[in-house]
Amino acid sequence: MTNPRPIFRRGKSCHRHLIAVPAYFLYGANRSLKYLHEHGIIVHRKRGKIMRLFIAIKFNDEIKNALLSMQEQLKRANIRGNYTKPENLHLTLAFIGEYRDPDYVTETLEQVRFKPFGLKLDGVGSFGKLWWAGSSASVELHNTAAQIRHFLADADIPFDRKKFSPHITLIREPSKPAMPAIEIPEASMTVTEIALMRSERGRNGMIYTEIGTIKSI
Repeated sequence: MTNPRPIFRRGKSCHRHLIAVPAYFLYGANRSLKYLHEHGIIVHRKRGKIMRLFIAIKFNDEIKNALLSMQEQLKRANIRGNYTKPENLHLTLAFIGEYRDPDYVTETLEQVRFKPFGLKLDGVGSFGKLWWAGSSASVELHNTAAQIRHFLADADIPFDRKKFSPHITLIREPSKPAMPAIEIPEASMTVTEIALMRSERGRNGMIYTEIGTIKSI
């Protein structure tokens, strides 16, 4: 019988050494990365190419159509700019940025626990040359975002630590300095899952691809 390859190492104080174990220790016993980290075990993982990652809520057709209606009102007001494409509309809960290990992020997100909660469009605003639509105040939304950020920090996954301010980008670099008055259609949804997304630049702008999800309990 051949010796198993070292597949993880255990850290104690300032001393670290390799430990060789059979693969079933990880997979047959169904031990998660969280379990291993809690027991001082640092897993050697193969890391792929750098990806630009963020964690977000994707919308149902009702909210998406309402957002498209708001964009159409801006276009009718002769506002030019970089409008968010329909397939890219989302609400960001945490922005990770460039990172090599999406599997580790997905594993970390499995610790998040949330019940289905409501999300409703409410208000508009701007961050400089970015105009957005807002959502109604929701304790569940803020608690879920706080959980996600806590577990990312605990796993040493970098993310943008600016205060969570829920918004949905309608347009960047608008051609006029102030947003005109627009009607906000009534639209809502029940959030039952959260997505890990990859962002990459394509020929016709940004492409967002879902690479993992966590579901409500």
